[in-house]
Amino acid sequence: MNSETQYIFSSSINNVDSVKGINNWYFVSGGENGVLELWTSSKKKPVTTLENLHNKKWILSLGNVKNSDLLVSGSVDNYINIYNINLDIPKISIINQIYSPGSINNFDFSKDGSFFISSVGSDQRLGRWVNTGKTKPGIVIYKRSENSK
Repeated sequence: MNSETQYIFSSSINNVDSVKGINNWYFVSGGENGVLELWTSSKKKPVTTLENLHNKKWILSLGNVKNSDLLVSGSVDNYINIYNINLDIPKISIINQIYSPGSINNFDFSKDGSFFISSVGSDQRLGRWVNTGKTKPGIVIYKRSENSK
């Protein structure tokens, strides 16, 4: 891509609140009503879409290990969703959920993918539209199990 070039991608949702690169060609976006979209840099529309995630609450945060098939998403529904990404089809599938009280505002993975960190709080990182209760702001570390890929 030329440094002077701008690409505009057309999402099916009104607000895109989070985006994360999967590799050099694919990325995902999350937004209102629990919609997750998988994109490729060669198309202006998503190649696949998952709807009604996180109890139809907006997706605040996305995380992944670069160049892997693992993706996580967070919202205000007290759960972290874990997905498998198959770029050959392309398809995204939910493989697990982790209970985590509060608003899941951000993710980061270790370089080897053996654990990830999330920031949580009772409010969203960019505003106070939905209060999730008395969750104290903090950081939570999740170690991946030995039998997970």
